[in-house]
Amino acid sequence: MNSLTISAATVDRLGWVLLHSFWQFVLIAMVAAVLQRQLRQSKAATRYLVLLAGFSAIVLVPAVTWLIIPRPDAPTFPTVPAIRDVSAAMRPARPATARESVARSPAPADEFSAPVSLPREDRASISIGWPTVETFVRPWLNTLVAIWCCGVFAFAWRPVLGWYTVRRLRRVGVFSVPAGIEDLLHRTAERLAVSRPVQVLQSALVRVPLVVGCLRPAILLPVSIVSGLSAEQLLAILAHELAHIRRHDYLVNLAQTLVETVFFYHPAVWWLSRQIRNERENCCDDLAVAVVGNSLDYGQALLAVEELRATPLALAVGATGGSLVARIRRLLKTEPAPGRKSFPWSMGSAVASLALAISLAIGVSTVVRDQLTRESVASEDKKSEKKATPTALKAKAAAPEADAATPSRDIIIAEHVLLRDGKIVTWEQVVNDWTSLGQPGKPNQLGLHLTSGAIKAGLWERYQAAIRKLERETGAANHVGFRWMSHRAALRYDAIRTAADLAPKPEQIRTGIVLNSARRAVSGVTVVLLPEDSPHVPIMLRDNLSLRDPLDEIWTRTDAEGRFRIAAPDSGYRLAAVSPDGFGLAPIPKAGEQAEMTLQPLAEVELTNAGKSPQSLTFQLDLPSLPDSCWGFAIHGFSLGNRPTTVRLPPGRLTVSRELDLFRGAKNIVPAHVFLLQPGEKKPLSLAAADADSNSKLVGLPRFPSNVNPALISDRALRSLQNPTNVEWSELALEDCLTYLHEYHQISIHFDKYWFRAAKIPLDTPVTLKVENVELHSVLKSILDPLHLGYFVDPYGLVVTTQENAAADPRPDSPDSRQKVDAIRALDKPTDVDFRERRPSVALQLLGDYHNISIRVDRDSLGAAKRSLDNPPVTLQLKGVSLRSVLKLILEPLQLGYLVDAQGLVVTTQEKAAEQTKPDPMDDDKHGSSFLRQIRRDSEPLLAGLAKDHGYGLTKGQDVRRVAPPFAPLRMTYYRIGHPSQSQGIPRGPSAMLFRWQDERLLNWGMTFGGGAEDGYSLDGVLNGLLEIKSHRIEGPRELRNKTLPGDWILRAGAAEEQLVKQLESILRTEFSLPVRLGFRNVERQVYVASGDYKHQPSPGRPEKATLILTDETITTDPVDIYGKQLVPGSGAGGGTGEFPEFLEWLGRWIETPIVSEVKTLPASQLSWSLHERSPSSEQTRREDHDAKLVLANITAQTGITFQEAKRPIKILFVERD
Repeated sequence: MNSLTISAATVDRLGWVLLHSFWQFVLIAMVAAVLQRQLRQSKAATRYLVLLAGFSAIVLVPAVTWLIIPRPDAPTFPTVPAIRDVSAAMRPARPATARESVARSPAPADEFSAPVSLPREDRASISIGWPTVETFVRPWLNTLVAIWCCGVFAFAWRPVLGWYTVRRLRRVGVFSVPAGIEDLLHRTAERLAVSRPVQVLQSALVRVPLVVGCLRPAILLPVSIVSGLSAEQLLAILAHELAHIRRHDYLVNLAQTLVETVFFYHPAVWWLSRQIRNERENCCDDLAVAVVGNSLDYGQALLAVEELRATPLALAVGATGGSLVARIRRLLKTEPAPGRKSFPWSMGSAVASLALAISLAIGVSTVVRDQLTRESVASEDKKSEKKATPTALKAKAAAPEADAATPSRDIIIAEHVLLRDGKIVTWEQVVNDWTSLGQPGKPNQLGLHLTSGAIKAGLWERYQAAIRKLERETGAANHVGFRWMSHRAALRYDAIRTAADLAPKPEQIRTGIVLNSARRAVSGVTVVLLPEDSPHVPIMLRDNLSLRDPLDEIWTRTDAEGRFRIAAPDSGYRLAAVSPDGFGLAPIPKAGEQAEMTLQPLAEVELTNAGKSPQSLTFQLDLPSLPDSCWGFAIHGFSLGNRPTTVRLPPGRLTVSRELDLFRGAKNIVPAHVFLLQPGEKKPLSLAAADADSNSKLVGLPRFPSNVNPALISDRALRSLQNPTNVEWSELALEDCLTYLHEYHQISIHFDKYWFRAAKIPLDTPVTLKVENVELHSVLKSILDPLHLGYFVDPYGLVVTTQENAAADPRPDSPDSRQKVDAIRALDKPTDVDFRERRPSVALQLLGDYHNISIRVDRDSLGAAKRSLDNPPVTLQLKGVSLRSVLKLILEPLQLGYLVDAQGLVVTTQEKAAEQTKPDPMDDDKHGSSFLRQIRRDSEPLLAGLAKDHGYGLTKGQDVRRVAPPFAPLRMTYYRIGHPSQSQGIPRGPSAMLFRWQDERLLNWGMTFGGGAEDGYSLDGVLNGLLEIKSHRIEGPRELRNKTLPGDWILRAGAAEEQLVKQLESILRTEFSLPVRLGFRNVERQVYVASGDYKHQPSPGRPEKATLILTDETITTDPVDIYGKQLVPGSGAGGGTGEFPEFLEWLGRWIETPIVSEVKTLPASQLSWSLHERSPSSEQTRREDHDAKLVLANITAQTGITFQEAKRPIKILFVERD
């Protein structure tokens, strides 16, 4: 697989571009600010162009900087030799480097990099501080670029999400506007000379007008604006949006978003972009005022839109951008009068900015010049070294020792050469007084050096692998010494990694060639030093062979001719050649000799887990070519998917074993298969087959306290081994043991801190069976055997108690025991349970290959509630029930019954199983109603406790009450018991609940789920859910109606609407400090009048009656379908049940028009209605599904009631600011 790589030079240049952008962008922003202030009396269009020019400079300046910064392979300037010679005489001696040695023995240039210490010119120039700055900054360039890449990736989601949101706004919840608005749009477009086709739509998802799209622009208007603004205000809003389209602001906004993504880190970019958006709105305001002709009317239109302001989208432009107050002041010419003339200040700021830029530019150019000079020095010295004779080189190395006169108390801590693409970039020597090393309070840092000079310095924790490698490569372990290093020196080197610090000695170099089985050279093969004492072959065979750590391993790759060069010690290692095509080993050749390795094709072991075994397999490989080598790794059964997994291994003897945890502290490695892998062989291996090898036994020594034995082990044939004491478990074959399905650990019985054997506990002494990590079949087997336990506890704290035959004979042949087992068999021996609560998706075999058992509980039925033992085997479906249910089902094999507690389903028994008759056809409904009645009985005491002790009750004269968070713990207890299905799906509980106070009792009416206690119902939600005042009967500002009101709400059933609204208004004022006024008014509105006689006729294919199970009863209703163009069964749009007036409320909300009833003959029973809406929806389908004429015609066909349009006074609740 090809991988994208970026050269170090590119990363370096990019890092410098990012660093320079900090001062460059500040300079651009300062100039733009000065010009903007100077041009504040000019037109908005002029200021907008100036800001756009500055924003363009943000894009161009980094590109120019990239071109100015020199490339690593750029030509260097010549250096005066005399200066280099003088400085060379002043520096301390440096050790001989491998570059000089390698020059005598040819090697690829990119194989080894050795340090070449060059002098540092002592220049007297104005940039004397810049080399230090550059040396400090350069090691952090890689980190800077990495952080920048991560930031760009994170901010790139902003335009992507913006594009998705805009696309969704264009397609979802939009519909056409009235024809008058479209005509107004066309007239306004002609006045603004907008020739492009523009679409205007109403949207239910936006709060303010927006322009979306570039090629096909569209103006989205909120529904409230279409109905709530006058024609003059709509003209102003449309003119503003068309101005955006005329100026192509959508494209400019998109470009701004992209630039903000790339230069996310700089505040100047965000400031400049914000100023552009503000001036863009000013430009559009000017064009809109020219169309409207009156700035005052336009300002009033902006204020009307601002009341519905929402957070703007990143890729949309609208009428509410910028500062609204500043825009209106500018339009009305009410800006504060300017003070003293700011020209001198502006010019001074500009001059200061330019001076700063020039000084920074001089410094940067000096850094670049110093860098080029150092590269030139490196090139000149390299040429001179090639021309010099060995004698001259030795004299050159010895000369500084005689002239330097280094004090004896000073030692060289580090001599470091930093390379870039093979060329020297910078170098430095650090000399410290040895008395300052290792003083108390210094950091735990050290310098590694040889007697001839320093080689490596840094943190021991970071470089310990490199230090060990250095010892191996140089063979200088006897000369390596450790010294504490000062903090000042450590700061310069502990973050620098370079191959120049790891210089092998020439005599350590070994050469060789890698061939394939056809004796042809192979290129690109990884050659690694393999220690003889711990050959970690798996490390080389796993995943991507190119992921190697150069600081930890000595490795190389073969060239095009299959040859390699590697630094290796004389003993203690072997050469290993690894590639996807093969594996080869060879001893380390002697100096001057060449190693030859022949690749053997790797074998393939194909693993499958068809039996879904959870056991682990351990692979142990012995290589015949590597004596005493033994390595392995494990693969767990759960890590294998449905497809086979292939493991590539070298040829050798492969032992596949199964690791079994049988008891506490006892791990049994059970050999399963032994293979002799041949080169290129493909060997299939089934995990289940290895798990069930009949030739293997359970062996091992379980560790228990003295005189303590495990209770029992059972095989699948129900043969048990009670109280085993043998150290070798050989009585049970592995293929028959229950551990074939699941592992289990110790089963023991204890009482009052003493240990007993299970078979000797009499029934009249209560004992506890403590189960630790035991599977369900193990527990059941221990119960079914005649151990006569009082009760047992599983790891989750569950207690199950047996109550019959307390004084029975404890012997295995006890009649009571036989009766228990026989009774269980009478249940047709359930065997398979989908135990979702404890082990999802894993079936537990209980007693043998018989029938399946499942328990299914819902509102409709409990399938086995009335089955007698003579009936066919029962089938119930288990869904989220507790362990207690399953055990009760097994332990008490009488007629099945049920009840529900707070923890889940508990299956109980009914004593008179033989007296049961055949099931009643209506049993399912009765059982569902009984199920709900049981929930009500369990939850009523909790509701009474909330009313009595926690303020949920209403006093005389009180009709509405709010209970503020935090809530009492009893509320959560009621939620779990009164709503078991919701509590399993949403365990955190509701954020707010609605209650009704009826007949001096508290009844739960509804709930909502949010992120926390501060979430809750909105004002509309309280009015709708508690007072049952639907949204089409409420009018007022949207921000008031959407105000979140955290807390629980209680309402008195039957109270008058006016009284309820009055008390709700008082709560809003006192508890929320909300200046709001609520009141009913009769207002004439367009309505539909329902008349005629009700006569039910269901839709085709629908039943005439529907049966619903309620808490106290089962009712029969008339089903009615509310739909427009098409009936969509199961659309999920919702529905309800209630009397005829409530049905008309729902119908009016569906068609968004109130309905007044003048029906003469009303329905005799309640109605249940279903809403139908096609999905996915579009503007066309939504209009058809909610079309009033289509919907009402379908209702007429089903009920016989006719509908006529008329104007009637309607009782509307007005929500107004006080």
